[in-house]
Formats: sequence, C-alpha cells, structure tokens
Amino acid sequence: GGTKIIVANDSSGVVRSPVLADDGLTLYYRRWNTKASQLSLVARDLSTGAERVISCCGTGAFALSPDGQSVAFVNRGGGAFATSPTSIQIIPTAGGASRTVYMESIPTEAIQDGGGVKWSKDGRQLLFVRMGGDVMVVPAAGGTPRKILGPDAGYGLHLHADGRRIMYTAGNYKSEVWVMENLDAPGTGGTNK
Repeated sequence: GGTKIIVANDSSGVVRSPVLADDGLTLYYRRWNTKASQLSLVARDLSTGAERVISCCGTGAFALSPDGQSVAFVNRGGGAFATSPTSIQIIPTAGGASRTVYMESIPTEAIQDGGGVKWSKDGRQLLFVRMGGDVMVVPAAGGTPRKILGPDAGYGLHLHADGRRIMYTAGNYKSEVWVMENLDAPGTGGTNK
C-alpha cells in the first residue's frame, strides 16, 4: 500500500543518493546535470519545493552530520577519477564555503566515492574508504587519517546507529558482508566478525 509522490526530479539530469533530514523537512541529494556536465549537492525544502545548491562541481558521496548542521562529502576536484586529487570537504547545510578536512593527491590512494563518507555518532570523526579498500578515520576538524581496516576491506561502508560498529563488504570475487565491533575501543581498531 501507500501512495507514491515524486518529490524531486530533473528533466536535464539525474537525481541520486537521497538523504532525508531527521526533521523530515529537507531532502538532500546529488544532481547530475547532463547539459552542463556538472554534479551538485542540492537541498530541497519538502514543504515549499524550493531548492538550493549547497555545493557544485565534483560533489561525490555525502553524509549529513548527526546535528543536521553540516554535510561531509567526497570532492573529486572536477577532474578524471583516476588522476584528480580527492578530498573530504565539510559545508554548512545553510550554505557557505566548504572546508577541507583531508586531501589525497596520490591517485592510487584516492578516496572511493562508492565507499562513501560517514560521520561518527558524536560528529567528531569521519570514516571513508581509499581505493585500495582501506577504511580510514579522520577528525572532522581536520588532521591525519588513520587506517582502521584494510586492505580490500571496504566498500559500501555503513555505521551502525550505536556508533560502535561498522558494516562493509569485502572480497574481490566472493564478496562477504562484515561487521566491525568496538569501533571506539582505545588502541584496538575494533574487532572483525
């Protein structure tokens, strides 16, 4: 049952990766404009239908912060996937300038768009996946990331609501779904199951 309602569409492009704010009033999504060859992050007010572009030009996977005040996203730098520097950026949901949390200029260590970027439950850290499958964590304030899993450990990264477990897929030919528990246990890097 239920009624289907289109809340966002674009005749000149593709709408992807919808995320609904906890208050249920704002929908965030990526829009690929085929005419302009541009990928943007858009916020749509569901009560009025008004849209505003939060970020444009290279916006990849994104995640809404736990407090709903910021969006973290993978930035491709506008260039070719295999050769562009990639970065993790944070931008206020109200709009404004983004800031770089971490930048990776080595193509083989590029940040995976498919792996995504995830906020820790307390909003102080971001998790992401490098091309080789290393799952990394970096302070949201910026700094040096540290590896918590890898290699070939990460794709489809998801953080459990309790903030102590992550799920990810692993493997090249026979994929498996894994859960890492005790994510914030000091000095352990967690426990794989």
